[in-house]
Amino acid sequence: MTGAAGIALDGAPVLLFDPVVDLSDGRVLGMDARVEWDHPKRGRIPTDVLVAEIDAGGAGVALLTWLLEESCGEAAHWSRSIQLGVGCPSAPLRAGEVGKTVAAVLERSGLDGDQLTLEVTEEVVSDGSATKDLVALRELGVQLGIRDVDTGWSAFDPLRKLAVGTVKIHRAYVEGIDGDLGMNRLVVEAVIRAAGSLGMATIADGVDGARQLAAMQAMGVDAAQGRFFAGAMGADAARSLAGPDTVPRFSRAEARTLLPTAPRPTTSTDTPAAPGVPPAPDTPVDGEGAHGAATSSGGASKGTAGKKGSGGARRSPAERPAKGAAENG
Repeated sequence: MTGAAGIALDGAPVLLFDPVVDLSDGRVLGMDARVEWDHPKRGRIPTDVLVAEIDAGGAGVALLTWLLEESCGEAAHWSRSIQLGVGCPSAPLRAGEVGKTVAAVLERSGLDGDQLTLEVTEEVVSDGSATKDLVALRELGVQLGIRDVDTGWSAFDPLRKLAVGTVKIHRAYVEGIDGDLGMNRLVVEAVIRAAGSLGMATIADGVDGARQLAAMQAMGVDAAQGRFFAGAMGADAARSLAGPDTVPRFSRAEARTLLPTAPRPTTSTDTPAAPGVPPAPDTPVDGEGAHGAATSSGGASKGTAGKKGSGGARRSPAERPAKGAAENG
């Protein structure tokens, strides 16, 4: 039995999404897609175990294709301001199989390339083994992010040339921010400084409680994801949260609390007034504006959630250049 084409594993894949939240005002900037597997005997197989097992069996491309097909199909129904993030295994990139797969999925789903961010490892960027595929992705308008970052960065020049936009701080350091005699905090601070020097926005993975949130805000991290804001959600819940009529916001003081938002003004085409410019944030709820200003330490103004671009200005994961403007990064 195969739950997805080319994957010989009993049961079926399960699509999940994790919201990415702007730490300056609580807006949802994006949704990171991932896959788990419901197995009739083993139960739910978590993402990390599943990906390692599938890669070892040579079906990494098949799993990535399924995840891209399903998540891009969903994201086509979201607000244009919400970015879809998908983690990309290294093996298919090094084999040169990702660019053509993404191109076909984007065409079928109708999703614009610049609404998709593929997260890759720093190693696959710096060692040059996947440069051809990464360049092809940038030519499609796809944004690039580095995932699971710690202090082991080996080369900055390739990151600049490919206009990598975001770095995701490894959840182990975020979850244990006060542990290991303060070393975790030093690692996070080092990543923030390096990202800032490259004009890249920072995302903290693993913000599960108020203490982690406060630490990330104080250090100037741009965005975060974790159980403080929301647990992993299915496609229906993600569509409800990221729908085209609102730009949802989470409280940055109360765990898992959604703040009321006014409907986003729409036009006949429901697109931003200028190409590549996202809709303006909603008017803050009373008291939120002052709190947002107080948490903008470190780097660029958090009103723009850490902007980046090929010219070095930092940019939010949700702010995308006009189509074709950043392809030569």
